[in-house]
Amino acid sequence: MPQLITIGETMAAFTPNTPGPLRYVQGFGIRTAGAESNVAVGLAKLGLNAAWISRLGDDEFGRFIRNQLRAEGVDCSHVIFDPDHRTGVMFKETGVGETKVFYYRENSAASHLSPEDLSPALFEGVRMVHLSGITPVLSESCLAATRAAFALARQAGSLVSFDPNIRKKLWRGQDFVPLIRSLTLQSDIVLLGLDEAETLFGLRDPDAVFDTLFRDGRARYAAIKDGGRGAWVADGASRRK
Repeated sequence: MPQLITIGETMAAFTPNTPGPLRYVQGFGIRTAGAESNVAVGLAKLGLNAAWISRLGDDEFGRFIRNQLRAEGVDCSHVIFDPDHRTGVMFKETGVGETKVFYYRENSAASHLSPEDLSPALFEGVRMVHLSGITPVLSESCLAATRAAFALARQAGSLVSFDPNIRKKLWRGQDFVPLIRSLTLQSDIVLLGLDEAETLFGLRDPDAVFDTLFRDGRARYAAIKDGGRGAWVADGASRRK
């Protein structure tokens, strides 16, 4: 049984071999791209038994993603191959000091993740469940699956780790701030950027952000990232940069 579970979409990511507009690119490399599966890979590299749960299309890109993550030591035995929906893909465009990303993930297999894909048995003996703010904004069924994951983790006595991972490009003009804020405050372990803290709580002072997470939420541990300037971490009793 896995010690840790991550849940969320992973796409096939195409990176151009040369910089410039994609209309002029003749070749691409392919890799996996998914915030939650990246966490699973990192945990596996640390020697922990980590599983990744999601939906993939029953297609070549889905098999590629499963094979790549499995080769990194991630348990993919609970991944569902969806025969009716494709694997999401993305393309990067690189230039001087700028990278653009083009998503082709609408109606992807992962956007059909639902509570029915998560059973209480999957959470038995699991120490931590990690999710991000990307999954609940993909679709109504993904939001329901996120809420179910929180509930099942609580029932199993697992810690919930959450990264808001705000991607307004996925919000399609909707305001998901209240939802992401609520999920952040329901989490035991929180990892967020200083800019995300300002978006969610209107705060940029790290001490004020920690006060909010520990006072108004249920966080036991938190980390606030500030790009190249470093990060602050806290366990509710001690804080350091």
